[in-house]
Amino acid sequence: MHSIEAFYFGVDDALFGTYTPAEGIPKRHGVLICQPLLQEFYKTHFALRRTAVDLAAKGYDVLRFDYVGTGDSQGDCDNVANWVDNVATAMTELTQLAGTTSNSVIAVRFGAALLSNLPQPIEKLILWDPIMDGAAYMDDARAAQQRLVRKHRDLDAAEIERFSNNELIGASINPALTQSIAEHRGQLPQARETHCVLSADRYARWLPDSAQQLNVESQCPWEDADLRMLYPHDVITALESTL
Repeated sequence: MHSIEAFYFGVDDALFGTYTPAEGIPKRHGVLICQPLLQEFYKTHFALRRTAVDLAAKGYDVLRFDYVGTGDSQGDCDNVANWVDNVATAMTELTQLAGTTSNSVIAVRFGAALLSNLPQPIEKLILWDPIMDGAAYMDDARAAQQRLVRKHRDLDAAEIERFSNNELIGASINPALTQSIAEHRGQLPQARETHCVLSADRYARWLPDSAQQLNVESQCPWEDADLRMLYPHDVITALESTL
């Protein structure tokens, strides 16, 4: 039976993390999982949990966490820079908690855009449909919000405008944060190897030339407004195969 430890860490213990320790003979290698935002966080929850458990069974120490103001973490966020700092804090926590001698990162969607301040060299950088441009990400999110609103044909014009301007795919909008996201341009850290799991070719445009691409058959409808779980077995297998 695998072991998963839930705890709070970071400044004022604001960040919520789930640590899955290595089983068997540990490799002394940590894997930090950087989750996506908004509805994508919920869509990928079980897939990333499965990935963490599988990797722990292979001897890796794995940490997943929620950015400040998201999920079960505390506080509010009005600047993407706070999330960038959260990633660095989580990497330090993983290294100290597990006593790892090397670390890799799995980042999903906009999680890849938050890796620019990592405190140490990365062994392997593994990306799932990365999106590094905040403006492009917000365009997708706003389009999803419009589709969500149009599904509710019983809304009057005032309600449609309110849901279009004050919410983003079911989440209340913090105007300062959405502006910060739109202005953010992520920068990938240096890594010995960079791998990218792609469900669509368009996500390859943000990759360095040296990145190794793994194309999967599963469709990942990130722009859909529904909260259906994404549990693509070929994506999970591809993520795990790179380690």
